[in-house]
Amino acid sequence: MDEQSRSDHGERPSVPLDELHQLHQELAVTRQHLVWIGQRLDALTRQVTGAPVVPGPGPRPAHAPGVAPTLAPPPPGTVPVGPAGGWVQRPVPPVPAAPPGAVAAWWQRESAVTRALSVAGALVTLAGLTMLLVLAVQNGWFGPEARVAAGGLLGVVLLGLGFLVRRREQQAGRRAGGSVALAATGVAALDLVVIAMSTIYRWIPSGLGLALAALLVAGGLVLARWWNSQVLALVVTFGAVVMGPAVADDPLWTALFTLALAVLGGLALWDKDWPAATLLRFVPATAFSAGLVAEASLSEPGNPLPGASRTLVTAVVIVFWWAAWSAAVAESRRPKHAWVAAPLVVLGALPLFALVGLWDEPVPLLWFTGLAVMAYLGYAFVPRPGRRTADHATDWFGAGALLAAVLAWYGIVAQVEPPSWRGGVLLVLAVVHLVAAVGWRRPMLAVVAGLVSAGGLVYAMAAVALVLERNVVNVPDMAAELVLEGLLLVVWGVAVVWAVRALAIKGAGGAALVVAVGATLAGVMVAVVGLGAMVGTAIDDVRGALIGAHAIVSIVWMLIAAGLLAFGLRRGRSADLGIKVGLVVAGLAVLKLFLYDLAALDGLWRGIAFLVVGLLLLAVGTGYAKALARAKARQVSDQPGSADRPAPTAAPAPPGVVHPQERP
Repeated sequence: MDEQSRSDHGERPSVPLDELHQLHQELAVTRQHLVWIGQRLDALTRQVTGAPVVPGPGPRPAHAPGVAPTLAPPPPGTVPVGPAGGWVQRPVPPVPAAPPGAVAAWWQRESAVTRALSVAGALVTLAGLTMLLVLAVQNGWFGPEARVAAGGLLGVVLLGLGFLVRRREQQAGRRAGGSVALAATGVAALDLVVIAMSTIYRWIPSGLGLALAALLVAGGLVLARWWNSQVLALVVTFGAVVMGPAVADDPLWTALFTLALAVLGGLALWDKDWPAATLLRFVPATAFSAGLVAEASLSEPGNPLPGASRTLVTAVVIVFWWAAWSAAVAESRRPKHAWVAAPLVVLGALPLFALVGLWDEPVPLLWFTGLAVMAYLGYAFVPRPGRRTADHATDWFGAGALLAAVLAWYGIVAQVEPPSWRGGVLLVLAVVHLVAAVGWRRPMLAVVAGLVSAGGLVYAMAAVALVLERNVVNVPDMAAELVLEGLLLVVWGVAVVWAVRALAIKGAGGAALVVAVGATLAGVMVAVVGLGAMVGTAIDDVRGALIGAHAIVSIVWMLIAAGLLAFGLRRGRSADLGIKVGLVVAGLAVLKLFLYDLAALDGLWRGIAFLVVGLLLLAVGTGYAKALARAKARQVSDQPGSADRPAPTAAPAPPGVVHPQERP
């Protein structure tokens, strides 16, 4: 019987006594808490107004008249419970911590704000100093001696303030910001003083000015190392880069100064992982060394560079190369910024490439060959992390060495005469690197092959453009080169597919097949046309032989399309891609017929080309249909359970029904 029927019969409905008791208890707790809040507010009000607070042993009722409450605050983490006003311990919920990946905004980070303000202050200070000096010179307020002395005094004062601020920052436990800015500004002011003394007023010779500049650089780098500040090292290095060309009046001295900056800076900061400071030391040295070589090689014909000076320039460049490669090896052993090794290797090699302009043949060829050998030796034997790994994911020094080798190979190929052989040489180099990459399981050598192949393909495209020209004047003169380059294109395409499959490069199989087919089509065209030119020269009918060669090219393209379609019908990883590429090649063959052969060919060869390609298209279409039907039947037969499946049988006739063949 439910509550409604009980009420209809006059019965009292049941009441949950436990819930009622709990509500009364919670109401009592709430009243007691409100009493304590009121008493505490009253006590605080009396304390503020100065009225005396009457002490009491414990909490009193809120309605007691004229009595000041003297409640003690509840213990931390407790809440009142029960009508008696007792207190029970309840755990305080912990303050949620910041998520692991949360990063404070840049304006909330002390170091970022300090650095920004410090850099801005240093720049503004230097700008103000420059303005005051310019104004003093224009108005003649004081002489040159006073100006230089004021600049030097300002630099020393700023350095002293930097030390003072540094000590206070260390005592307060703050990161260095203002001290670095003050010291950097002081060093910059002293740099300006040295430039003024040696360049503007000519008080001291350039050699002494470079010596003072070197002392400033050494002191600044030592201070940067002491304070562990890459920002200070950058400012000191940049000041030296600006000060060297301004003080030195000779390109050789400028190159020597920047070389000394690169070497001495590396010695002073040998254990510091500061990639920006490292690159800033070597980039200007590379530029000034290359500029020195360029100026030496562009000397006037009537006043050539003396042999001693030429030897000295070569020695400077070689020393710089050694310093750059040594720094690259050191940087490759620092996992955090190992990538700096690659640009250092290349920067060290660039002035070496410029040296070929100083020497006559055959020195440039021997020089580039030596560079390539040194690059490969460095890649193979220089000890560094990642040298023996299969993928060279961390071998940045090896990557830079191989890139230098690629540049050296281009320098070697540039010496090859006649230029028509250069594309073939580059393709041979690419194939050799692909074979080495597969044999030694070094994918990085495959990357080198790709970089070398780029130049070879450029020369190959020039050969394709030549054989497509209707003017056949130059083709017979280059027939042998064209045949060789066409065959090398075909070999290169096959090597690309083989290397990608052998190295198991993910996602590159389809692209390799497309590239190989394109190279094969171009190689067939170049080789067949070159062979036709050779035959035409032999029979004294170059034009007729070239026309026949182009007709044969269209037919061979169609045969390649048929082969790709047949390959695509096989069940393999590249079956669909083979069919698509085959159809594209067939379309290219047809396009060549109508866009080139129809206009360039005439007579019998044009008719033969159209007839043979048309018959091949029909044969390919018919064969493709049959092969596709066989492939589908084979696919059905290969399904599991198809061989054991019984043949369908006719259902038995109903009773009383006679089959027509069984009737008398």
